[in-house]
Amino acid sequence: MKKNVSYVIYSLFAVFALAVTLSCSKQQTADIVNKQEEDISNYLTGHYAGSEIIRKNGASRIIIDSGHGADSLMTGDSIYFNYAGFIFSNGPSKLFTTNIQSVAEKNGFTITSTDSTFDECSTLFDSKSFIPGLINGLDGAKEGEHCVIIFSSTYGFQNKAVANVPPSSALMYEVWVNKIKKN
Repeated sequence: MKKNVSYVIYSLFAVFALAVTLSCSKQQTADIVNKQEEDISNYLTGHYAGSEIIRKNGASRIIIDSGHGADSLMTGDSIYFNYAGFIFSNGPSKLFTTNIQSVAEKNGFTITSTDSTFDECSTLFDSKSFIPGLINGLDGAKEGEHCVIIFSSTYGFQNKAVANVPPSSALMYEVWVNKIKKN
């Protein structure tokens, strides 16, 4: 009987400890995301004051060069584009992906088989091909547009390490939309 009571008390303590740990990690994650969003806001204010900035569902798209044409990118379209993806830490820091050889060389980065090894990438614009921050950020982009998209880890890879991106990383992409094909 005494063993059963000890086992129950130990089990309750273990469940309580797990709940506290999960609660702390949720708070820590929320604190990280809040700091990332504050850093993004400060960066936009300091570096892109006066620029056209489109905010949508946690992503900020800074228009460097406006596109042309009446059609804008929507889910289900095909997009032909060049890109450079950076980990964001108060600005672009480490390049983690690109399909532009000159950008790779400038940043000491080697394009691998997981990166597009050609000058232009084309793919279907949908949630299977893009993380949420890019879906939210690129939605509505025009053909010919050059933009920068920044978002917190909530809209990126969250708390997972993916390839050479550490967990809980805010991301920044520079994108050149070369062509949009309506499907």
